[in-house]
Amino acid sequence: MMQEIAKHIPDPDINLDVFAIGLGSVDRGQLESIIPHKSVEEEGRQNTFYLPSYDTLRLVYSKSKWDDDAASAKCGVRMKMRHRSVGRIYGGVKSLEADWPWQVYVNNNQMCAGSIISRRWILSVAHCYSTDMLATSITVSLGIIKKDDSSMITIGVKRFILHPQYDGRYDYDMALLELDQEISYSDTVRRVCLPCTKDVENLIPSPVGIWQDTCSYQENKMTNAGYYDSGRELSGYVAGWGQSRQSHIISYELLYTKVSIYPRGQCPKTKHTLTERMFCARGENSDSCKGDSGGAFVMKRKDQWIQIGIVSYGKELVCGKNNFMGYYSNVPSMMSFVRTHVTDLQYE
Repeated sequence: MMQEIAKHIPDPDINLDVFAIGLGSVDRGQLESIIPHKSVEEEGRQNTFYLPSYDTLRLVYSKSKWDDDAASAKCGVRMKMRHRSVGRIYGGVKSLEADWPWQVYVNNNQMCAGSIISRRWILSVAHCYSTDMLATSITVSLGIIKKDDSSMITIGVKRFILHPQYDGRYDYDMALLELDQEISYSDTVRRVCLPCTKDVENLIPSPVGIWQDTCSYQENKMTNAGYYDSGRELSGYVAGWGQSRQSHIISYELLYTKVSIYPRGQCPKTKHTLTERMFCARGENSDSCKGDSGGAFVMKRKDQWIQIGIVSYGKELVCGKNNFMGYYSNVPSMMSFVRTHVTDLQYE
């Protein structure tokens, strides 16, 4: 039965994961036959489990805690299991606490955001920062959905690094902020997964190759590299405190929306050249907008969230009008920059 189901799911290696639990004197071969075969085997991954009784199962469940060190170090997990499922969004929707625990608000006299990628580093866009800006004048607020949340955690910035090839506009639009102290993870404060790292090794099984080949493979799987229409929808979510659709009012609460990546040939022309370091995406009557810059474009794989883009700029000054479209910094294409500076992540 599961083998038949797998035939009807696009990219079952990525989009389908089956686990089987056998209780008592279950036949091992029969249990393992439930699990669909994957074209790229995931080393060290266990999909079948054998327990002697329901009492054992109850004991295992009671000992499963999300707040231990190992669990809190895991990337891209929305910790609170009470979450509603994320369905299709029409316009901005208010976030619940811990919906997007990697999202941070950047206080730098501009309307910008970022994402937690490790205990010391925030990923953002370069156009939010200037070379004459003092890093010590910047702070980031963590674990909030409302800008004046009394429980917010604020941490200072030790230094920020712009991509060395940033053109002053939107090409190579990526920046890293090093914090002056380590982040303590919790239900509402958590790092996102990044492509081209060990964290996503089992989320996007890749053929064996050098790091650059694996990174390119993952980029194609998640974005089609922006060049062609594969016939399958590639969509994700963006969140921010920026302007509401067709309004100049800045949002007081963290809003999110679903957006779909468009093939490069369908991206409307703007005054900015569309390069390999960008891709375009839009939602149904929804869009990222001014003030959302630096926020994460995330895609879900096996209950974990991977950041594949960063909100960069929009086609129109007024969001939601005139065949609107959002443009995003392509994270996989610039991971060598992250790898150079963020040394507390594993890449190979």
